[in-house]
Amino acid sequence: MTQRITRYGLPAVVLLVALAAFAAGRRSARNAVLPPVTATAAHAEADHAHEGEACTEGDGCAEEGAAHADGDAHAHAEGDAHAHADGDAHAHADGVVHLNAAQMQASAIETGVVALAPVAASLALNGEVQADGDRTARVGSPVAGRLVALKARVGDRVRRGQVLAVVSSRDVAETQAALARARAEEQAARARLQNVRALAATGALTRRPLEEAQNAHTAALADVKRAEAALARAQSARDLAQADLARTRKLAAAGAFSARPVEEARGEVAEAQAELETAQAAVKARQAAFDRSQRLFSAGVAARREVESAEAELAQAKAQEREARTHLTVARQALAREEEVARQNLHTTGEVQAAEAALRQAEKEVEDRQAEVTRARGHLQVAAAVLARERKVAGQSLLARKEVQEAEAALARARADVQAAQNALQAIRAAGSARGAGAASIPVTSPINGIVTERTATLGQAIEASTDLFTVVGNESVWVWASVYEKDLPHVRPGQPARVSCPVHPGHEWNGQVGYVGVISDEKTRSTRVRIDLPNPNGVLRPGMFVSVALQLREKRQALAVPVTAVQQMGEEYVVFVAGHDGEFTRRPVRVGARTGTLVEVLGGVRQGERVATRNAFLLKSELMKDQLSEGCAH
Repeated sequence: MTQRITRYGLPAVVLLVALAAFAAGRRSARNAVLPPVTATAAHAEADHAHEGEACTEGDGCAEEGAAHADGDAHAHAEGDAHAHADGDAHAHADGVVHLNAAQMQASAIETGVVALAPVAASLALNGEVQADGDRTARVGSPVAGRLVALKARVGDRVRRGQVLAVVSSRDVAETQAALARARAEEQAARARLQNVRALAATGALTRRPLEEAQNAHTAALADVKRAEAALARAQSARDLAQADLARTRKLAAAGAFSARPVEEARGEVAEAQAELETAQAAVKARQAAFDRSQRLFSAGVAARREVESAEAELAQAKAQEREARTHLTVARQALAREEEVARQNLHTTGEVQAAEAALRQAEKEVEDRQAEVTRARGHLQVAAAVLARERKVAGQSLLARKEVQEAEAALARARADVQAAQNALQAIRAAGSARGAGAASIPVTSPINGIVTERTATLGQAIEASTDLFTVVGNESVWVWASVYEKDLPHVRPGQPARVSCPVHPGHEWNGQVGYVGVISDEKTRSTRVRIDLPNPNGVLRPGMFVSVALQLREKRQALAVPVTAVQQMGEEYVVFVAGHDGEFTRRPVRVGARTGTLVEVLGGVRQGERVATRNAFLLKSELMKDQLSEGCAH
């Protein structure tokens, strides 16, 4: 003992003497004095306000015994001076503390009833805040072009629809031109519909098809007559060829061939002359029909196809006239040649063969003309049927209704084309045209509310439709990614409630839910990533922050619970102080379970309906610890 005193010196001796005197006083009184609540006590209450918050199932609460030991030592150092200033607070070895009314009021200890409350087990995880992938937008131009203006910088807060940049694009100019054309066609279709309705009201639409049918019938009748005339001429030519062959044979037998070729040539001239006259008559008829079609088309009554048909028929008639004129010229030349040959007596017996060939040709011509007559008569029958039908339609005004319906359909198609062009412009959000260059200016807008976190755009840059220009991140919600060990993974599911806290913002909690449970496990850590979808209305949480996550493992159930401030840790156990009569509090070891908010589940140690200290319970714990310290010093 002397060595120890010598070693530690006089301060240690003084401290041992003081402790021995204090222990002797405690043994004689067997009571502990609870000091009145002062500024020091209030500070101690603040230090112990959250004591026991970490008391969840399977977790240990932070032991603050060393701090209390220092505080108790200070209290013991000054305790004798106030030993019985406000009355006695008796702490017994069985863990009972007695407080009088004045001490109860001064210490502000409050009690509560042990009752059933909804609690749920939770799983503690560490996580990292990341941007919400569903609220992250990579913004680009809908069309290729060149950047002519930049309206946003990195860090700017933008709203949905706000212009970030302006792009000059020829694609938009082409779309606008298509819209202009569609609108012009729509106006033309509307004007045609008005015109058709006006004509239908006056009966012009009914008369026009009837007149066309009558003209077609007249033309078909003329074709029949012309074909019959051609057949008659062909038959005459055949008869003439037959007679000429007989005469040629007689002349050949008599040795006279001089007159026959001349007569044939004259016959050809006569036939060609008749054919030319027929063709000229057809040209006059077709010319009259063509002029009439042009007048009707100019008045808006006839269709262009009708004018083109009349023009084609006129061209055909003129071609036939030219052919007949050429035939006449050739026939006259042949007559002149034959007359010259006759004067020179150059014919031979070969004339018979020529006469036979001419007869065969005449017979073939008769067959062709007969086929033409048959064809023309068929056309006449068709024209007669069409005329009869048009007369019937004209009597019922069916054509007028049909024309109006067709005009209405054309207007509907034109309107659809206009709408399609407008939709194309709306799809690329066209803002307006740049005059002169044929280009158009379109805005590049933000699709979401958020903050511009990246800008790759440069003024004057040539871009494609696939070029990303800006990255906008919405901060109204965030994702929290955490890792769950394999043993806990069966208890985690999408939609599971989660509580998130951040050390940067103490005292704040955010409520979210599990949005995704990964399907791949990390082979090194044997854990799986889990995503928590978390509202972030004020934008307090930022990507990159570390947070704590508490997952509710099962549905809330009714269980005995007390406020977390009621549970104190003493040594290796958790305790509560059960209130008795007249300021008596008894220490009661308890087993704690899950924590839910400000409540902690009590698995055993107290019964429903008992009252426990819920506020400033740490003062009762301190009183018991002082008593234990004094007894330790006494021994």
